[in-house]
Amino acid sequence: MTASILPPNATSAERAFEAALAELCDLPVPVGDLWNPARCPAAFLPWLAWALSVDDWDSTWSEERKRAVIAASVEVHRHKGTVGSVRRALRAAGWGDAEIHERWGSKFYDGMVPRNGSRTRAPEDHWAEYRVTLNRPISVEQAARVRRLLGSVAPARCHVKALSYRAALHLYNRTVPRDGTYTRGIA
Repeated sequence: MTASILPPNATSAERAFEAALAELCDLPVPVGDLWNPARCPAAFLPWLAWALSVDDWDSTWSEERKRAVIAASVEVHRHKGTVGSVRRALRAAGWGDAEIHERWGSKFYDGMVPRNGSRTRAPEDHWAEYRVTLNRPISVEQAARVRRLLGSVAPARCHVKALSYRAALHLYNRTVPRDGTYTRGIA
């Protein structure tokens, strides 16, 4: 320990505080590593995520996923409110690639609308509505987390009209209980 900077009349509590601070100064982690998602010690990742305003955080994620979400946070915030940031945030949080449909249902009467079942005769979505289709199935609880994530990275004026997925999680063979954990493709 270096020489004390406390006055001679310092209390024992002040001297103990000075000794504790001196031990903290001997941390083996360089300060630059604390701000780097790749080199930050795993124990400090939640604080780095908080400092970089990570919108969606789960303490049960693997260390690799936590580092990926933190690393993507800066780009997500840089382009927040764009379709690219929504895709990037979904991918970083482990939801995979997603299709984002804006102005779904809009039709042009120029022969360019495919007649393959991808469009319906339903009224088109409002300009501030969008739909997300994930390539993997999700539970109702996971859908709530995805909606929270979308609410934090999508433009404030927009909202999700539909959240769906392509792959089937279970076969329809009466072995999966209908307890509200899963839906039939729309989350």
